[in-house]
Amino acid sequence: MTISTKFLTVLTIMGGMTLAGLTSGFTTAKDPDYIFAYQPLNPNDYSEQSVQDLSNWVAVDAPEDCNGSDKACSIETPNTYVDESGIEPQLESTISLQTASDPITGLTRIIDVANGADYANKD
Repeated sequence: MTISTKFLTVLTIMGGMTLAGLTSGFTTAKDPDYIFAYQPLNPNDYSEQSVQDLSNWVAVDAPEDCNGSDKACSIETPNTYVDESGIEPQLESTISLQTASDPITGLTRIIDVANGADYANKD
């Protein structure tokens, strides 16, 4: 190898390392999600007031089977809408639950959650 070939090889390696270092700073990890299950003190209380009460939503590892559409079941949200300062994580008051109640059964289901959260209802 000549001196110019060695120089170009070293320059190429340094350029690659510089490019890798610069671009790695622009990658962002996805915030971990939390799953909250609807768990009111009275397990039969699916009133609109109770479903909208954020203290009735408890962080869980995995929700129960949430297949259906009749009543609230779970919310999955990024940690940006979770208060992690206490012993147990809690939903922040900035999260907005949109609900609808069936006038005949009195059951309340979630119809939308603002702030990029997912939700599920059950029968």
